[in-house]
Amino acid sequence: MKNASSVLKELFLEIVILGAIIQIIGFFFVKDQALFALGLWIGIVCSLAMAAHMEWALVTGMDMGEGAKGHIIKHSVIRYLVVFVIFGLLAFFLKYAVVPCFLGIMTLKVAAYLQPFTHKIILKARGETKREVKM
Repeated sequence: MKNASSVLKELFLEIVILGAIIQIIGFFFVKDQALFALGLWIGIVCSLAMAAHMEWALVTGMDMGEGAKGHIIKHSVIRYLVVFVIFGLLAFFLKYAVVPCFLGIMTLKVAAYLQPFTHKIILKARGETKREVKM
């Protein structure tokens, strides 16, 4: 986490907060709360790992020159394969945890869309005015 960019740290925070919100909402609508929580937090951990891997693949790819496109595509496929394997394992062992896991993984998408807005909020909370990304 020490080497992560400020954007990635904010994304991590957003993913965890979204996961907690989904967990609270699920508390009221789900019968098997333990299975829901397990699936959801497996998805959240997946989202966090995917975000970190995505940043790593992009940063290392940018230094590669002409091989960057292939590198980034290869690592994107790896991320999708890992998600596919996790869904397969959940479907086989804990079939009712697949949907909550999917919700957990989707927090990455939602957090990415919300990131510009939450970044402004974080800057205001810190008393800063500039939008600087530290890599």
